[in-house]
Amino acid sequence: LMPLAERDLRAAIDARPDLATAWSTLAQLSVLQGRFADGAAAAQRAFDADAFFEERRIISVAFFASLYAEQFDDARQWCRLGLSHYAGDPRFTECELTLLGWTGSSPEDVSTAWRHVSRIELGDSLNRLAPTWGYRRLMVAAVIARQGMSDSARQVLRTVQTRMPAGSSVNDTALPEAYVRLLLNDREGALSLLARSLKSTPQARAQLAQLPWFGALHGDPRFDQLVRPTR
Repeated sequence: LMPLAERDLRAAIDARPDLATAWSTLAQLSVLQGRFADGAAAAQRAFDADAFFEERRIISVAFFASLYAEQFDDARQWCRLGLSHYAGDPRFTECELTLLGWTGSSPEDVSTAWRHVSRIELGDSLNRLAPTWGYRRLMVAAVIARQGMSDSARQVLRTVQTRMPAGSSVNDTALPEAYVRLLLNDREGALSLLARSLKSTPQARAQLAQLPWFGALHGDPRFDQLVRPTR
């Protein structure tokens, strides 16, 4: 269905280049297909065409598309825009921490990441972000691992595994944990988690195949088999 949907969306855009709905949907479709730079460009076109159509959703899609395309300056701008316009919206609350999880590597970044975790959880009076409790700590663990403090990163992994609060699911943390394990050179652990994740969400194969987190696995027959499209 995706190629058919993309064909129709592009036909709509050819007829109406200012059609924000089509650009927004095309952005999401591109991200699902693992074409992150295309998704970021389409989200920008949606925002430019009609910033007030579905601004929150467009900004969120643009943030993640830019992040996945490793366009970090753009992702940072979308994050700031979301935070300034929609303070308290869960779609943006963790974006600064997520950016650090992708890029941070210094002791200062580790401290900043933990401060983000504290700020987010102190401000979550309604406990809406309980399902991402583990995700937040895994983003910190990624910064710690990138800094080279393997033992500390593994301690955070153990904390996530043993203290997951009610309302959270191990499936919610499979991909970020796989990323951290890969940073720690635990390829077997990463592959096992990826297999578990794809068992519950097989439609994510195309996206996962291109996600920069797992670039080190490209060419590994086991990874290639996991992300191979099904017929």
